[in-house]
Amino acid sequence: MTLAFDDYVREITHQRKRNDEQDTWQTKLIVAKMLYNNLSISIHNRRESALREMRHYSRFDRECQLKLKAFSLVLLKLGQFKKERALTLWYNNTLKPVDTFYQNLNIAGKIANERVMLKVFGAWRN
Repeated sequence: MTLAFDDYVREITHQRKRNDEQDTWQTKLIVAKMLYNNLSISIHNRRESALREMRHYSRFDRECQLKLKAFSLVLLKLGQFKKERALTLWYNNTLKPVDTFYQNLNIAGKIANERVMLKVFGAWRN
């Protein structure tokens, strides 16, 4: 009976060891699975965060580009207005006096011609 008891104890001890090893292996598998899940969740969160930040930066960049475009159009219109104003002032200060001078000469010539015609008419009438 002692021999059977010793065999039985040995077998139970062997099974206990095997169960402990399997428990350790299952614990390692569970820990590995939890670690894998945590890593996949953190990678997913990091990817979402990066995409969100890229989307936010893209929106900010588009708004900046639109504002710069509007600003450049305002500056272009301002430059065109100043150029038109400067050309108008230049024309008023340089070419108008010349036109006025020629107009005055034409008027003076007409008046002089009219006086000659008046003198001729007066001489013919007398």
